[in-house]
Amino acid sequence: MENKKKLLEISTEDYTYSMIETTADIQEAGRIPVYGIEICGVNEKSCVEDISCELEEVKHLFALIVEEKVFPEHLCDIAEDFISR
Repeated sequence: MENKKKLLEISTEDYTYSMIETTADIQEAGRIPVYGIEICGVNEKSCVEDISCELEEVKHLFALIVEEKVFPEHLCDIAEDFISR
């Protein structure tokens, strides 16, 4: 993965939620953009860089995460459930 590029950032009273873009090397496809989510609080941070290569899917998940005010410690589990569906 390369450097993260923030595509969208929303701050609430407790956390900053960011949708990010990185690149991944996929054997069959070469280097492609992939999208993820980062949640930062005062003393905690969680980031999943490679949720999907489908931007609209990650936008939808990002909106749900912001709406539900997800805590950083739950991001990995939510992303895992989303990916395995």
